Amino acid sequence: MFALICAVSSTASARAMHRDMDAFLRANFPDTEPGASVIVVKDGKVLFRRAYGLADVELKVRSDPSMVYCIGSLTKQFTAVAILKLVSEGKISLSEDFRAYLPDYPKVGPRVTIEQLLNQTSGVKNFVELSTWRQTMQKELDLDRLIDFFKAVPLDFMPGDAWHYSNSNYVLLGAVIERVSGLRYGDFMRTKLFLPLGMKHTVYAEGGEIVQGSMRGYARRLGRLVDAQYVSTTQLYSAAGVRSSVDDLALWNTSLESGKVIPLTLMNKAWTSGRLNDGTATGYGFGWAIWQWQNRKVVGHDGNIFGFLSSMVRVPSDNLFVAVLANSTNSTVSPNDISMKLAALALGIEPAQPKRIPVANEIMDRYVGSYRGGKSENWRVRRVGDQLELQRNDDEWDKVFAIGRDTFLVEKSHDRVTFVDILSGRSSKIVVEGNFSGIERATRIVATDTDLK
Repeated sequence: MFALICAVSSTASARAMHRDMDAFLRANFPDTEPGASVIVVKDGKVLFRRAYGLADVELKVRSDPSMVYCIGSLTKQFTAVAILKLVSEGKISLSEDFRAYLPDYPKVGPRVTIEQLLNQTSGVKNFVELSTWRQTMQKELDLDRLIDFFKAVPLDFMPGDAWHYSNSNYVLLGAVIERVSGLRYGDFMRTKLFLPLGMKHTVYAEGGEIVQGSMRGYARRLGRLVDAQYVSTTQLYSAAGVRSSVDDLALWNTSLESGKVIPLTLMNKAWTSGRLNDGTATGYGFGWAIWQWQNRKVVGHDGNIFGFLSSMVRVPSDNLFVAVLANSTNSTVSPNDISMKLAALALGIEPAQPKRIPVANEIMDRYVGSYRGGKSENWRVRRVGDQLELQRNDDEWDKVFAIGRDTFLVEKSHDRVTFVDILSGRSSKIVVEGNFSGIERATRIVATDTDLK
């Protein structure tokens, strides 16, 4: 009788969880808008798998969880594992300068290791931040021409001295894979990873080739839904060019956790935060970010590419995996927030909401100004009325709210922003800690910036 009661209770709990997940997702992905596919896996069993909204708005084609999405920077973990596979075969050393494998790359400047490319501490310029990139992003480029974009640009910082997210790091890793294996990147990924693992809906589609079951990507311009801007897959390459489905991402995660792909000693290195030369943790491994949530370690990443948003998280202590793929960049709630909400529902957790506290305008004015991380990462802080706002490079301004006198959360992403070294009544530095990215530090570059108020 006791066993029967437990079984009934467990069934009721599962139904309640499904109901709550479904209601949450329906509220965020209406039937008439671009949608999303989600999967939640716990202890090797699929708890929840559904799709919402439309795959093609014009033709009113409904989304299906088996459909294929551009996954953007989730690609980086595939590239990282490909490198580690070659490491496990004795063909690559993590401590070797990457130019040992790319002899045509300029041999000027300090030594940059394969590991520093993997954990984003190399200082190599992120080519998508160059002003010339958007003018050429629709062109089909071979690998040499893509690398030409940034190979002559000075490093943003000395390798290992700072952390900065750079797609160039993973382009170089893709080039290393090709040089060492003798296979083109797409061929290596297909024959050495995707097909052996049974990932039938995962592909690097070079040159705009048709991929069956692919979603159509959308954005909004002046409040109206539009087709996403086109970017050549040859330029996304090994940093952001893979497409996949939630089913294949779940299979990928299971394969990695079982040690089926590469030894778990190497995988655990990928899932461990890197450290700077001074010992400071970066919050980023090899293609995965690492952070703490509800007293648990979380490993994950997100993707943001024209028309598509994505998020993957794994909670090792609970053997939980969540993937969210969306075919619009206009979601009112980020896939990051969605994946963490689904994780909370799966674990029966009600995460404590950060308590917003009021901060006087004269206190917020201490933080107003411009800050720079490395040589190219610019942050601006302004006060608009009683609201503090943050801007990264030329991105949109994001509202931030205080959870402490010197600590704020970004409203959309919940990234944590801490103002430090309050000197002469003004902050001299900021530290930005992202859930799905590493830890970035920036120093004030102007003493006063009244135009930002």
